[in-house]
Amino acid sequence: MKLGLSLLVLLFSQSLMAKSILLSGFDAFNNKKGNNSQVIAKKLQKEFEGSDIKIHYCQLRTVYNKSSETLKDCYHSLAEKPDYVISIGEGYCDRISFETMVFNEMDSSLVDNDGVIYTRTKIDPNGPSKIRLSLNLSTVRKQLPRKDRKFVKMSKKIGNFVCNNLAYLVNSEFDQTPYTFIHVPSFDCKNQDYKKKRSIEILKRTITNLFN
Repeated sequence: MKLGLSLLVLLFSQSLMAKSILLSGFDAFNNKKGNNSQVIAKKLQKEFEGSDIKIHYCQLRTVYNKSSETLKDCYHSLAEKPDYVISIGEGYCDRISFETMVFNEMDSSLVDNDGVIYTRTKIDPNGPSKIRLSLNLSTVRKQLPRKDRKFVKMSKKIGNFVCNNLAYLVNSEFDQTPYTFIHVPSFDCKNQDYKKKRSIEILKRTITNLFN
């Protein structure tokens, strides 16, 4: 009886200490051969294997509205809800962007992977014009080494393509689980192998710092 109780206490304490993140990335779009959000997210999942932080990966298509439904399905399919949900997308070539704000608008010259294009269209006709993301990484950014902070920018301009559409629709969907969006250098940037490697290193430190 005492052994059984001790085992239950141990399992309960371990569950309290469990650390996990749901991480999403997009497929290639706009005739690119790949998408660094997918590549980097999958690499981060491997980087944390065997550690006390569990990374759950969710593959998204670069499609308006459908990407948010997929991420919701990934979230609700988990037996135990993650501590954080982080989406990764492709952005500027010279930086990683920690996004802080999303907007109630779809307005881009880019076509999504279902061949859809939106101009000056609201995501939610009854929703607010802008929303702050529930997980702000500004404090975590300050914990990064100085050389990394130079490569990481806090951003209030996420754009009006699928990334913004996804973040706007899911930000308040995950109960009490904080959510944020990160842009990384894209697959077709110059020196993208170096930038991809550096992004992986920085985001690995960022995720580790979330739990410190």
